[in-house]
Amino acid sequence: MEKNVRMSCRALLFLISFCPFSWALSQPAIDGFMRGKGNLDVAPSLTFENFSNYYSKINNPVSVKRTSLAANIYLAYGITNWLDLQVSAPYVYTAAELSNFQDISSYIKARLYQWNLESGASISFMLSAGAKLPMSNYFTESVNSIGQADTAFDSRAIVQYFRSDGFFIMAEAGYTYRLDPVPSSYPFAVKVGWARSERYIDVWYDQQIAIGGRDYQEQRDGSTDLLFRTLGVSFGKIGITYYKPFNSINGISGTLSQVIWGRNVGQTTAISLAYVHRFKLKNQ
Repeated sequence: MEKNVRMSCRALLFLISFCPFSWALSQPAIDGFMRGKGNLDVAPSLTFENFSNYYSKINNPVSVKRTSLAANIYLAYGITNWLDLQVSAPYVYTAAELSNFQDISSYIKARLYQWNLESGASISFMLSAGAKLPMSNYFTESVNSIGQADTAFDSRAIVQYFRSDGFFIMAEAGYTYRLDPVPSSYPFAVKVGWARSERYIDVWYDQQIAIGGRDYQEQRDGSTDLLFRTLGVSFGKIGITYYKPFNSINGISGTLSQVIWGRNVGQTTAISLAYVHRFKLKNQ
């Protein structure tokens, strides 16, 4: 049974897990699988997003339109069998004069303990820590801006149940501290999926709850001193991800997601496509 669990985990090692960025929303930031020592996953992706309504305050949609396209490079490296590093760097296109490199983010994830059950299933407990920094001096004072140019520090606890037939449930929660004037927030996400050597699929819910902050509705009501960097961005988002490997080292992934509630965020529909390639670094 333990051998089957290890084989199923290896089938997941080259799975993409996009690192979401502030306003160009994608998947939950962290997954529950380790890459394995010396394995480097490289995943370039494109994400198309569109919305015609914007939540100007909590669950108050107003007519604001936006279309964006993001090109992202994602790297995940197994430092050891229990310690991973991941980095994500996106370029976001909205209006021509506002498009630019957005925020680079980096996470380190450690599997602190794994319980192997008699049934062949396992329960893993992980902690992650991450940071995000703007890669360019991009403009922030518009609904079409690519982000809030926030410097953020993120910490999360992750628990995952994994069964030998590939079924898994993952949940994560934590705290994201952002430097003033951008409000900090509480992230939470849950995934349920099926991981097999021939395919991978999951459905997920991802949310962020801003701590305080102002609302875009204030500007619509005539506020003259509102800065977009002071907006409290909250959202709840559902999605589905499918991954099809070509072999043990590469494959393609697709994600469809929808923002279902929010505050100072678009009611966004997003489609992501990615190519995933795994490198086994030498001397590891």
